[in-house]
Amino acid sequence: MQGDNSPLIEVAAGELDSDSPGDELVAVGEGNKALLISGHHDSWEKELLYTDPWWLYTVEIGDADLRHDGNEIITSGWSDHVTMIYRNGSEWETELLWDAPDWVYNVGIGDMDPDRPGNEILVAGEDRRRGRDVTLL
Repeated sequence: MQGDNSPLIEVAAGELDSDSPGDELVAVGEGNKALLISGHHDSWEKELLYTDPWWLYTVEIGDADLRHDGNEIITSGWSDHVTMIYRNGSEWETELLWDAPDWVYNVGIGDMDPDRPGNEILVAGEDRRRGRDVTLL
């Protein structure tokens, strides 16, 4: 589905476009791309959201940032950057959230700290100096 025969590694589903019925999908993989896949009547359309320097292999959709309306997309991959993709009007924007010291294995979105407003971003990875690590952003 990425169009360049690169394997998809992960897909997340969530509400990203209130004008489109149902949830949208975001697919990431070895093609270094994050693609938005949305249903429109009897067909599926895809839109390139972001290109990373390396493979992307983890993606989550959720309300991760109170500064933006709606849900955001959090992704990471071999570059070990944690990147947020969000809609700004009719355009998709990206923001580098964190440059990990070594490896990022997975990301999540949830309310893990009830003393902070909104949700947090959970990053699971490894820092060779400290061992395996879980970090809240």
